[in-house]
Parts: sequence; structure tokens; C-alpha cells
Amino acid sequence: MEWVSVKNLSLGVVEFHLVDKNHRLATLKYNTHQQALRVQGEGHYGVFFFERSGGIINRTIIKNEYGQEIGKLSFDKRHHKDGALELEGKKYTYSFETDPSVELTIYNKHIHQPLITTGVRYANNSATLLQDPTTNEEYTSLLVGLCWFQMLPGLKKNMAESLMVAV
Repeated sequence: MEWVSVKNLSLGVVEFHLVDKNHRLATLKYNTHQQALRVQGEGHYGVFFFERSGGIINRTIIKNEYGQEIGKLSFDKRHHKDGALELEGKKYTYSFETDPSVELTIYNKHIHQPLITTGVRYANNSATLLQDPTTNEEYTSLLVGLCWFQMLPGLKKNMAESLMVAV
């Protein structure tokens, strides 16, 4: 599974598709000017707004379409490719790798057992834009979109059914 960038027709809007085996699972659109994320998949829609909260802790506050705080994302200062993500009362940790390719991983409770992992690929095969996750809202939008996607009720049911079939 991977996020694949789409050629953007509008300045300031970044679009990605979450693709698994050439099948689009979700669409993510991030407006850099409004710091707004719109994501849809499995017949569900999500709207999120990001607000930087600074100081000593590099934190991003996540709000819903009504302006209510529903989560936060923070980066580990010592290992800026790791951090914590809270969304709708559920806490996760995540990691971000760039070598040899870009990969996002979200963990539930145990750092050794990934909850969901995805790659990031740019359609024009250009170099990645995700060099420094602490200053890149695009990175935040991909993490929140992936976390939102894995929380979908239909996805959990389908994953459980596929595990039962495999046994």
C-alpha cells in the first residue's frame, strides 16, 4: 500500500491517492493555504484543520470541520522521524523512514508490531519533498490521512475477514 501523488491542477492543493495493488482506497487533498485536509475512502469523508502550536514542543493541533480539537501530533526532538499522534481519543506512535524509500508506519501500542505501513511515491518519480517532517505539513496530512483510513469500520471488518480466510 502506498500514497501516490497526483498532478495538481490548483496551486496550493496537494493530492494523493492511497493505492493497494492498483486499486484506489482513499483520496487525500491538502490545501496548504488553509491548512485543511479532506480525505475520503470506503464511502466515508473526513475534514481536518491543522494549527501549529509551538514553543519547546513541536506540536500540531488537529481540529474537525467544526473547529473542535480532536487530536494532536508531536515530533520526538531527539529522533525527529518518530513521534506521537492522537486522533479521536486514540493514541498512536509513528515512524517516518526515507532510506531507501519513503515509508510511514503507525503503531498502536507496541512499537514492534505495526498497525499500518505505507510507502510514498511521487507520480513524476521526482525526489521526495518529505525531507524534514518537523516543518512539512504535507507529511502531517499523510499521517493523519493514514490514521483516519485505518480507523474506518469497513476496513476493520474487511481486514478481519481476510485474516479468517487466510487461516
